[in-house]
Amino acid sequence: MSRIIGYGYCRVSTEEQNLDIQERAIQNYADQKGLELVLYVEKVSSRKNERMELINAIESSNKR
Repeated sequence: MSRIIGYGYCRVSTEEQNLDIQERAIQNYADQKGLELVLYVEKVSSRKNERMELINAIESSNKR
């Protein structure tokens, strides 16, 4: 039996902000759907063009 993997991405803009609510929401969704979650998180300003974890999440989901 193969695993069903879900990919998630969370981001906040500053180190002072907290990712907990986003992470819990995505994890709850994955649990409800029976998905094994791969979660990418980063703390980077929305003004930055390069969001490495977002790129990683997209690339990982495209490899499937």
